[in-house]
Amino acid sequence: MAVLTPDSNEFQIKLEFLTSPVFEMMASLRKCYLMQGRVEWEDINLQNFYTENQVLLKRYYGGFEMGAQLAELAVGLNQPHSIQDFIHWVQQMDRPRFLYYLLGRYLEVEEIETIFENSREPSNEIKQRIEKKGGFVHEEQLAFAENWPAWHRQLADLWSAYYEEYFFKIARHVAPFWEQANDKLARDLNAKGLNEVLRRLLKGKTIPEQFPENKQTEVVRFFPSYFVSPKFILIWGWGELNHVYDLTAYLGRPLPAPSTSENNDTPATLDEISFFGKALSEPMRIRILSLIARKEGIKAQEMAEKLDLNPATISRHLNILKNCKLITETKQKGHNIYFINHSEFRRWAKQLEGEQFLKVSD
Repeated sequence: MAVLTPDSNEFQIKLEFLTSPVFEMMASLRKCYLMQGRVEWEDINLQNFYTENQVLLKRYYGGFEMGAQLAELAVGLNQPHSIQDFIHWVQQMDRPRFLYYLLGRYLEVEEIETIFENSREPSNEIKQRIEKKGGFVHEEQLAFAENWPAWHRQLADLWSAYYEEYFFKIARHVAPFWEQANDKLARDLNAKGLNEVLRRLLKGKTIPEQFPENKQTEVVRFFPSYFVSPKFILIWGWGELNHVYDLTAYLGRPLPAPSTSENNDTPATLDEISFFGKALSEPMRIRILSLIARKEGIKAQEMAEKLDLNPATISRHLNILKNCKLITETKQKGHNIYFINHSEFRRWAKQLEGEQFLKVSD
């Protein structure tokens, strides 16, 4: 996190420049739905994920409002955090706490809890109370309240599957550009002032009434995103404005395709360390790595037979190990065969050596 109080900050508001893999994951899920799984990079194929989950993607990310409110959940989790922290935190939520964020923080947790305990038509009462406060609630948000806990469980499962099989790879490529965009944004704020930069980020849209004329606004947080659609998300309230902005507006160029060669000296991010730990926390994946180490070039079917696993289960474990880059996959005579990625193990040996492990890049 970086904090800046530039000379040209007319309102003397604290400005924070953060990165959030959670916001980026939410934005990329929305993009996945809109693009029907088609993304710009050849080695990241989301079409299978879209095909398997299009009903859930339409439900949660088919409308911008629902997706934006799901992103607002990230506001309640302290920085820094990993995606796995976020998913676990949401899984532990009860309905009133979850709806507090999903409904835009118009109603307090205790108020929502009381409505569900005492009202015969809780959805109608929620809608009336929010509208009375000048807010607006969408049918999708009320449907989530009515279909709790099934939708809550499905959503967490959707996030977990997307992160473990796809987004981890996406984030490794996009993360370096978050910092580049934030650095350029900070320089722009010093040179041009807060209002001018906000107008640029808002793509010509009107600055919300709550900001900056509202003198109660104390902090503005900027989160860069490659996938955000429309090209910004604003989350405000309680004296704060959170702005998820289009990082390409500050890079001035499209992102290059992911490189096949990576610098082994690049510090691991919080999510990388978390995902690496999870990949090795499952005993079956340790057994899979052991099998591959003993017989490099082994086929998935052979592993499934030796470990008494069905093809879908072995495929899921292999995908997690591939996304963590601990193994590589090659086709040979129509079969996928697997090898240990020794350079990646050497990278982690260095990352976890002494104090290097503690120097996490948030």
